[in-house]
Amino acid sequence: MNPAAPRVPALVRPGLVAALLLAWFWIQLVSVAPQVGVTNDEPVHLTAGYSYWLRGDYRLQPENVQLPQRLAALPLLWLRPNFPGPDHPGWRHADARAVAHDFLYHSGNPPGRILFLGRLMIATLALALGALVYFWAKGLFGPAGGVIATALFAISPNFLAHGALATSDIAVTLGFVAATLAGWRLLHRVSLGRIGLFGLALGGLALAKHSAVLFAPVLLGLLGAALLRGAPLRVRLPGVMQRLRGWRKIVALGGAALAAVLLAWTILWAGYGFRYQATADGTATPFPVAWDTLLATEPFLMGPGGLPGLPEGERVLVQRDTVRSAVAWAREHRLLPEAYLYGFIHSYTYAQWRPAFFLGDYRITGWTAFFPTIYLLKTPLAVLALLLAAGWRLAPAVRSRRLRHRLLPLVALGAVYGIFALTSKLNIGYRHLLPLEAVLCVGGGALAVGLRPGRALVVLLLLLAAQVESWSARPGYLAFFNRLSGGPENAYRLVVDSSLDWGQGLPALAAWQRAQPGEEPLHLAYFGAGSPAYYGVRATRIGDAQFDNEPHREPRELGPGLYAVSATLLQGVYTPVPGPWTVAHEKAYRGLAALTRAADGRLLSPAETAAWHQLRFARLRHYLLTRSPLAQPDPSILVYRLDAAQLAGAPP
Repeated sequence: MNPAAPRVPALVRPGLVAALLLAWFWIQLVSVAPQVGVTNDEPVHLTAGYSYWLRGDYRLQPENVQLPQRLAALPLLWLRPNFPGPDHPGWRHADARAVAHDFLYHSGNPPGRILFLGRLMIATLALALGALVYFWAKGLFGPAGGVIATALFAISPNFLAHGALATSDIAVTLGFVAATLAGWRLLHRVSLGRIGLFGLALGGLALAKHSAVLFAPVLLGLLGAALLRGAPLRVRLPGVMQRLRGWRKIVALGGAALAAVLLAWTILWAGYGFRYQATADGTATPFPVAWDTLLATEPFLMGPGGLPGLPEGERVLVQRDTVRSAVAWAREHRLLPEAYLYGFIHSYTYAQWRPAFFLGDYRITGWTAFFPTIYLLKTPLAVLALLLAAGWRLAPAVRSRRLRHRLLPLVALGAVYGIFALTSKLNIGYRHLLPLEAVLCVGGGALAVGLRPGRALVVLLLLLAAQVESWSARPGYLAFFNRLSGGPENAYRLVVDSSLDWGQGLPALAAWQRAQPGEEPLHLAYFGAGSPAYYGVRATRIGDAQFDNEPHREPRELGPGLYAVSATLLQGVYTPVPGPWTVAHEKAYRGLAALTRAADGRLLSPAETAAWHQLRFARLRHYLLTRSPLAQPDPSILVYRLDAAQLAGAPP
């Protein structure tokens, strides 16, 4: 045990307490999973994963790597749902969203059951992640530290939000934690078992998400620390039991790390059936974006689309760089499977810009303050107090050379991921901070350093307060915001997208609509991949054609009634007319409005009709932002009531 850690009374069994905390975590996950509507990424993850098992074809969703998708879809091999045939247009064009919509809602399958089974599989990964948090913190701060870290994990609204979603965020967090721990153990003692364990963890991380590339600087930092350490390296291989120093230590560590990397590389190829081609029949893969575009054979400007006649928004120059050259070389030499390389360069390209909203501002290249701010707003206030106290307790303890050394992997992972978060232009959701939150949960175990009964009581009370604060968001953990932010009901003024609104609010909207007297018309602008009709929402879709997979016609006139708008669309993210309403927008709107009322009955062209609908919705949402909503069935969906006069003269 770490000498800095307190003695634990013999009657206390920390392992049992941690197990009970994780059981409580599991109960919370499983009990809310059926109540939360489908989120934007889940249909494509489940559909792509099932297609990998069913057809051995990897054309769908290559930008999200295989492991979490295969795992989420594993129960479907038992359920055997119907899958769209190979002649489906979406399959022929590798359109994962089109295939996913028909798979869930138009193939005679039970969408709720498919979703629940997939979520249960990811909840299993979340449970494993919690166990690793316990063992890591226990190794650093003793059994009491392990229990405190597990408690911080189990009551986290963010792990509760994503722990039972059929997405990749929990899998990649588990991968980072497991690879860091396994790599650190290998750097202290080389054995076949430790090489194999690190290779498995590294391969799992690579198969979880393309952000696994961030582990390279973590590994290099830990390798450097191990080489600089004066202690001899223990080597236990068949027929070899030695303690090595100097250049022999360097060779042994380098060789062990290389062997683990080669094992991970083999595991990655195994995930793709040891086949380079993405398609099962060996034909050219119909990827949605051409290879030449992603590799920037010719430089070009990229960004959200706009309307003809209006000023262009922010654009990003895409050109050949070191990363694209490396991927082109790997593709030429078939160093990695085609789908993996394509998914990596696709993710890399589109991570350079992404529409986002933050504290009243709209950008496509992000903000340095986004992730630090969102962490402060989406963490229970009691947890913030506990982490500050943990840092205060840890500061004098790090005078211990042994403890400083043991903290190195935690610091390395936290520092690398923290720098990535600060420099990332992909500011779309708190979920990208989950690996860093896992690090902070482990670090919270430092509260056990020098813990006495009086302080233990304070820690316990703060943990209970954090549990109450987290519980208050149930079942909508995804939309949790602490009172420092004004709470979930005001969060749409601060951030949107998967930090608040990932399309999960349809069940709440349906329940709210059923509770209303009469049959007042409802217009819906929905951001997400769910089917309003499946959840029982009776509405006319407006302003969300890019998310509406059903054939529909928008009405030429909007009538009085109720207007339900997803927070993401309300703030103009993923809409053709983002940002503030300007004089140019108003002029274009009035010109098209005049044409619709022309005495000669002139019909608008298709392009004019599309622009009219987009400008009309943009003008409407800017007006709605000046009003207080009638209701919020879910923090992600706001409902307004508008009469004819308000619709006719709504100022921007």
